[in-house]
Amino acid sequence: MHATHSISVVRTLDDYRAAIIQRLDGTALAIGRLLREAKQADPANFDEWVRTALPFGHETARRLIAISAAYEKLPEEITVNLPRPWQALYAIKALPVEALQAGIDSGRLSELTTVSEAREFSREWRGVSEGRVRRADVAAGALMQFPASDLSPEVRRAVRQWLKRASAPNE
Repeated sequence: MHATHSISVVRTLDDYRAAIIQRLDGTALAIGRLLREAKQADPANFDEWVRTALPFGHETARRLIAISAAYEKLPEEITVNLPRPWQALYAIKALPVEALQAGIDSGRLSELTTVSEAREFSREWRGVSEGRVRRADVAAGALMQFPASDLSPEVRRAVRQWLKRASAPNE
């Protein structure tokens, strides 16, 4: 008869926290999508439901919804290479596809990118020193989260004019 020895691993609360965050980070896009569906299914009761039934608050729900919307239409070859921490995804959510691809190609964005590294990448991309075209790209990326039908014709026209001016060479 063989004696089976089991090794008991004592987990601390920090270990549990790390495991919970890792799980959330790995499923942030799916959770955001479910939250968006829930909000669409019952918008009148959504806020109260988040407040009373979910293990996180409105701000986290809003951010998870935002990252889900920002990344849902991106090609899989980009999304699989994005950072895993949901806060990192939130930090880069408004960047255009070109910026994300450039970050992936350069190795600055990957599954291992930390929240602070993602924030720094976003700041650099949007940086004032980079000129008006990059800021226009960031604005356009943020607007692309929403269907054009959500914007009035006047707003769409103003955005087109702003983007045209922003991409014009400095005089």
